[in-house]
Amino acid sequence: AYVPFVNTVDVEQCLKCWKAPAEGEASVIFVHGGIGVVGIAANYVRKLPPGIGLYAVQAPEHHPEGSYDWAPTPKQRAERYLSVLKKHVPNGGVFIGYSFAGNICFEIALLVQENQEDEYPFEFFLLEPVPPTVPTRSSGESLLQHHARFVDKIMAEELIPAVFERMMEFIYNLKLALPTGTYRGDVDYVMILPDGWKHYDLYWSYRGSLEDPWRQFIDGHLKVHRTIKGNHFQAFDTDENM
Repeated sequence: AYVPFVNTVDVEQCLKCWKAPAEGEASVIFVHGGIGVVGIAANYVRKLPPGIGLYAVQAPEHHPEGSYDWAPTPKQRAERYLSVLKKHVPNGGVFIGYSFAGNICFEIALLVQENQEDEYPFEFFLLEPVPPTVPTRSSGESLLQHHARFVDKIMAEELIPAVFERMMEFIYNLKLALPTGTYRGDVDYVMILPDGWKHYDLYWSYRGSLEDPWRQFIDGHLKVHRTIKGNHFQAFDTDENM
């Protein structure tokens, strides 16, 4: 039987409101990463200023009525998510482009840029997104393949089998693509300072080059910040990083 990761995503199969904004206020908008779920976004609620809302966009494939037959590119995801957000979060906000979400948020930024007449309030930053040119490891394994194998290793014993199988199916069906345009403006890019080898197997071999592939798609400054400590999978586990 299909077991959804989160069955409380209640708006058009993909949008969850953790905290509604006050009238006229913006929100923090967390977009799903490489496993498609957004439970981690709930950690933000206690850190938000009064009046600021919190929304999360989960992959619709994980909805009980969703389908894994939908295998979109980052741009196709961006088009669907932005359409939903314009209807239900009209005041926009700051998008957190964490991991694979960074690739989706970059495409949302391009869509907003192309349709300036809509004047949708939008800001975003990238937090260790998947490099658009997808570097390979010395073994010839792509970053996404390694991601899937790494998730397999650390989560196989922590999730019930039905959930774990769906998560791995989602990861292996992810589609990467080069950005479909150039963003005209500056972009903030946050790197995570690794706290050791033990839990940082995923990105360690790409350290120092993760941000470089993005420069050719940005007509402005790529402002790199190396201020978050920890590792890629635990970026929001500490109060310091939040």
